[in-house]
Amino acid sequence: MKVKSKFSTILLLWDVDNTLLERINNVRSNTHLNAIKKHFNLNDLKFLNPKNYEFNGKTDIEILSEILTSLKIEVSANEFVQIVRELEEITERDTANASFKSLPGINVTLKDCKKNNITNGILTGNTLKRCLIKLQNVDILNKFDPRYIYTADEKLMSEKRRDIIKKAYTENLAKFKKIIFIGDSFYECSIFNELGYNYVAICKNDLDLKECFRLNPNLTFNEIPMNFLDVIGKI
Repeated sequence: MKVKSKFSTILLLWDVDNTLLERINNVRSNTHLNAIKKHFNLNDLKFLNPKNYEFNGKTDIEILSEILTSLKIEVSANEFVQIVRELEEITERDTANASFKSLPGINVTLKDCKKNNITNGILTGNTLKRCLIKLQNVDILNKFDPRYIYTADEKLMSEKRRDIIKKAYTENLAKFKKIIFIGDSFYECSIFNELGYNYVAICKNDLDLKECFRLNPNLTFNEIPMNFLDVIGKI
């Protein structure tokens, strides 16, 4: 008879970028800007500088919408989906040329979660295709339950990160005793703080960590600790 683990009623929902993985050499990606430049043939516009935008914690949909608004460009829902497809194509090409790597401790932690019957899911601002491309690239896609993968929907142009978070929480509240979100951004942390949901901040950058700490998440780390399951069990 299989003994039920004390962790089997926990759902962990992980962010992807800079939580589970990062680009090799930590090169900042400008894929959203490049997708818009390509779609509208705007390569000569030097003011499309990534420093002019804040991407952290936002969905692909939010980022593309904010860039289009800054350029005073209005698009139909169908054209917006086309831009998202170009974004995904650029991601596929970039992944082939500049691979990602999983962050320290992630592989061991995900294995420990599986061994202890913790359910691992995803909550990301990436579209589903971009999310799967990245997870496959670092060979951890099979560590996540496909029933609990929450991503941005290109058909919902007004969708915000908050919408995905609330959907993930309300859909699973009756299934699990404990739902814990794990991410890396102040923007994201502020949403969880306002909603009163469990949040663990893992920030490599000390400044980001201090910013998240001010919002009083359940836990803050620079990287995944060896005793991650023990501390998660105390939330």
